[in-house]
Amino acid sequence: MSTITNSPESTTIFQALFTRENITLFLSIFGSLGTLITFISAYLTKRKNLKIKISSPTYSSNLQKLMLSLSFENYSHLPLAITAISININNNAFLPSRYPQCVGEYIHRRGKEIIDRKFEYNLKLPADIAQLSAISGVILFDVSPKELENLSTPLILRVLSTRGKEQKIVLQPDQIKWT
Repeated sequence: MSTITNSPESTTIFQALFTRENITLFLSIFGSLGTLITFISAYLTKRKNLKIKISSPTYSSNLQKLMLSLSFENYSHLPLAITAISININNNAFLPSRYPQCVGEYIHRRGKEIIDRKFEYNLKLPADIAQLSAISGVILFDVSPKELENLSTPLILRVLSTRGKEQKIVLQPDQIKWT
């Protein structure tokens, strides 16, 4: 059976380390680290994190317009809104069509009978996107085919939102499909 004895040396070292000043210093450092970690995590989750994808840039000869099928994915924990979109072609800015236009339709038939019919219209701005959510749609631009055929520079899509700076997407002329 062993007995634990407190030597006077270990007691004095313990008393020297755990003074009121050292405990206060430790707690203040611990609190500062907690505040810094909270600030960094809040910045990373609350900042604007908007991903924009162009799935099919198409020039429609029927509509005489440039059609961009876009999807907007909001990965941040706060909602945002797309307030304006423009496209720069040869240093000329073009705004999207303001009025709804039919950009596609879906017809479901059973034999010769039409069972369901849906029409798809261009995306209306401003477009609200909830936190951790996404929207998609077609944006129409009134651009003549001559301007697209004689491109000297890539197209630049500019997207403005309620949070953060504008985002730019470069679109090469050979990516545009002609229908």
